[in-house]
Amino acid sequence: MLKFKQPSNGQRNLHKTAKLLTITFILDNSTALPDSVAKDTDLFQPLLWKRVSGNHGKGLLQLKPIYEMLSLSLLGYETEESLIQLKSKPLGCMANMTDLEYELFFRKFLLNFTKEYDEICNEHIENISGQATFFHECCYYDFHRNIQCNRVFKNKWMWAIHYCSYIVIGIVLLYCPLLIPPSLYNPHFGPKHFVHRLNDSAYTFTVKITRAPITCWSQICERLIKLLDFQNKHVPYSKFEGMTKFKKEVENMAYDKIYQFKLTKVCLNVQTNEIVAANEVPISLFRALRDLCIGCVIENNKDVGKCCRTFDIIDKEVCCNKCRTKKEECVTACCKKCKIKHQEGVKACCQANIFGKCVSMSYPWYKLLHFLLRFVLSVAICLPWIIRVCIFYVYEYDIRESRHKAAETRNLLMRIENNLTYYGTPVHVLFILSYGLMCFGYLCLELTSVILFKNITSLVRKILTEIFSGMCNRSKGKVIRWSLKILLKPFTLCGMFGVLFAVPYWILALPFSFTVSAYYLFPTVHITVNFLCLFLNGFRRCSLTSNNVWEQHLFKNRYIRCFSFRDICSDNGRHTMPHDETEFLATINANQPETKPNLRLYEIGLMFILLCLILSSVLLTVEFVIFFMKVMTYTMIGLILNSSHAMQYISTISLAWLYYR
Repeated sequence: MLKFKQPSNGQRNLHKTAKLLTITFILDNSTALPDSVAKDTDLFQPLLWKRVSGNHGKGLLQLKPIYEMLSLSLLGYETEESLIQLKSKPLGCMANMTDLEYELFFRKFLLNFTKEYDEICNEHIENISGQATFFHECCYYDFHRNIQCNRVFKNKWMWAIHYCSYIVIGIVLLYCPLLIPPSLYNPHFGPKHFVHRLNDSAYTFTVKITRAPITCWSQICERLIKLLDFQNKHVPYSKFEGMTKFKKEVENMAYDKIYQFKLTKVCLNVQTNEIVAANEVPISLFRALRDLCIGCVIENNKDVGKCCRTFDIIDKEVCCNKCRTKKEECVTACCKKCKIKHQEGVKACCQANIFGKCVSMSYPWYKLLHFLLRFVLSVAICLPWIIRVCIFYVYEYDIRESRHKAAETRNLLMRIENNLTYYGTPVHVLFILSYGLMCFGYLCLELTSVILFKNITSLVRKILTEIFSGMCNRSKGKVIRWSLKILLKPFTLCGMFGVLFAVPYWILALPFSFTVSAYYLFPTVHITVNFLCLFLNGFRRCSLTSNNVWEQHLFKNRYIRCFSFRDICSDNGRHTMPHDETEFLATINANQPETKPNLRLYEIGLMFILLCLILSSVLLTVEFVIFFMKVMTYTMIGLILNSSHAMQYISTISLAWLYYR
C-alpha cells in the first residue's frame, strides 16, 4: 500500500483543476523501485505520471516535451506540476513486483483521485526496427469500473504539422540564399557611374616607359622620390584598377618612347552611400548632433577656420579658389572636407594616442573603437545561433540526455527527430566543423587583405556578383510560361492528336523543363550551378594561360607611375580646369624576379573560402530557421487553443494602438 508522507499536501496537489497535471513521485529511503523496473522495462521515467482532462490535455501529449517554451508559454496555460512524496506500508512491499504489477499499482493509486473524463498517462519506450520510439499510454475507469488503456496517437492535424515541417525545411534549403544582403551582390547597390566632359579645354599628359635595373641605389632614389613627393614617382600597377582602357594602352606601348594622351572626359565611380537622392534632405536632428559631437567644429587655425566657417555647398568652389591663392595647407584643409589636425570634441579624442605621452608607440583610439565595433557586429550576426544554443542547454538538454540514456541501456538507436541540433547537440562534429570553417574563412579573408592586397572587398564583391548573377532580375512568371509552352508543344503542333504523343514527349521534356525551371526559380540551385561554372572556368583559364604571354607582360604589369585626376575632378561637376600638361613616366624593373601575379588563382582561393563560409552559414541558418518556424507553429496553436484569453490581450493592444494613432 502507498501512503502520502504529507497527506494534506499530497491530496491537495492531486485535486488541482488543470488540463494537464504532471506528477512527480519521490519515494522515501525505505521504499525503492523494483529491480525489474529500474533495469529492464518499457517504462520511461517510471516515477513521472500525467493526468489529462479532455481533448485539450491529451492533445498536449502529442506535442514535443518543450511545448511550453516553443509556444512562448501560451500552451502552458492550465498546466501545472506537482511533487508528491510517498512511502510504502509495509516496508519493501514493492521490492518483488514486476514492471506490469508496478505500473498497475501506481495507476490504480492515481485513478482513485480522478474525476469523470480524466485519464492517467505515463510514457513508454518501444523497439521499432532497432530504433527507440517514445509514446504515451492513457488509462481510465469505464462504467463497469474496469481499467481501459489506449495508446496516444497523433491526430490528422498533428500529422499535418509534422509533414509541414519537412516542407518548411525544403523551402528553407531552396531559398536560404535570399537571406544574404543584396548589397553584397546586386549591381544596383554598387558604385554609380558618372561622366564629366571637358568641353572647353582638354587635359593633356605624356607617358614614357623605360627600363631600369633594380639596384640598391635605385631603391634608395625611389624612396627619396616618394618622401620628397617629386613629380616622377613610381607606384604599383594596382592603382589603375578600373581604368581598363588606359591599362590596355600601356601594355601596347614601346620602351623609351614618349606618348601623349588627351583627356576629354572623366568617368567617376561614386559609392551609393555618398549619393544624395533628389527627394532626400541631408539634414536631421541626429546628423546635427553627430556633426556637433564628432564632425569638424571650431578650429585653432585662424586662416583655415575662417575659410571653413564661410564654406558651404554652393560656394565650395569659390572657397577652394580663394584658399588656393594663399597657402597650400589651406587648399588641403578646405578641399578635403576640413580634416584639420587641431580639432575639438569627440573627434580629437578619437585621434589621440591610447598610450598617451608615456609610451612612444602611437595607436589612436579610433582604431580600437573600429575593432570593437567589428567585434560587436560579428556577435550580432552570431546572436541568433547563440540564442538557439542557450535554449537547447536550458530546455532541451536534460530531456535529450534522459531519452538517449534510456535508448542506450536497451541497445536501441535514436532516430533523427526534431532537428540536427537536438539529435547531435551543438557540439557535434558537424557543427564543430562548421564553426571551424567559418573561423577559417574569416581569418583567411583578414590575412589576405593584410598580406596580399587591401582592396579585397571589391574582388569578393565581383565573385559574389558573378555567382548571384541573374538572381536579381529573374522573372518567375516568364519561367513558368516558358515551361508550360514547352510541355504543351504536342497540343500546339498536333492539336487534339497531340494526346498520342504527349506521354512519351513529357517523359523526355519534363526532366529538361524541370531542371531549367529549377535554375531560375530556386536560388540555391541557381548559385550552385553558377559557383561550379565559375570554379571550373577559373581552373580552365589557369591551365590555358601561356608562360610566354606572362613573360611578355610581366615587366609592364609590375610598376606603373600613377597620376591623379584630383585637379580636374572637383566636386562641382560644372567646373573645368585649364589646360595642363603632366609628364607621366613608367619605369620597368628588368631584373625583377619572375613571379606571376595570377589574379585568377586568388579568385579560386577566395571562391573556396566563400564556399566554406556559405556552407557553414547555410547549415546554421537552416537549423535556426527550422527552430524559429516551430516556435511560430506552436505559438499559433497556443493562440487558437487559448483564443478567449488571447483576444483580451489583442483587443487591449489594438485599442492602445488606435489611441496612439
